[in-house]
Amino acid sequence: MNIKLFLALILLFYLPASAQVKVTKLSVVYEDFATETVEDVPCEYFKAAFAGSLKTIDITGADILKDLLPNFKPVKPRAIDVRAAIVICRNKLKEEWCMDRFGVFVNKTTGKYYTNKRLFDLLSDRCGQKGGGNFVIFTLPKK
Repeated sequence: MNIKLFLALILLFYLPASAQVKVTKLSVVYEDFATETVEDVPCEYFKAAFAGSLKTIDITGADILKDLLPNFKPVKPRAIDVRAAIVICRNKLKEEWCMDRFGVFVNKTTGKYYTNKRLFDLLSDRCGQKGGGNFVIFTLPKK
C-alpha cells in the first residue's frame, strides 16, 4: 500500500473529533457607534466607560462564522476608541477581542491589531448607529 494513502487513512480514522476546533459563537457587547467621548476608550476600560448603556448580541451559524473569521489582516498598532468587546467561542476556548468604531480589532491576548472588513460590516450593521448616540464623559484614571 502506498505510504501516503496509509498515513491519510490513519489520520482520517484516528484523529479525534475533539481535536477539530470550530467557532461556535461570537458574543458581542457593544456601545452605539455614534456615542462620543472626550477621550479615546482603550480596551481595558471599555465596560467601565459605558456601564449602564451596553447591549449584547450573539452571532451563531457555522456558515456565517466560517466566512467571517479568516479575513483578519494585520495592521500597525494605533490608538483606538473601543465600541465593542467580542468573545470568539471555539469549542470550550474563548478568545477576547475589542473593536473601535472604524473597524480596527485588537486581540486582547496577543495585543496585535487587525482589520476585518466583512466582520466589521456585519457588526456595524447589527450594532452601529441606531440613533443619535450619546455623549459620555470618560477620562482615563490617573496612574
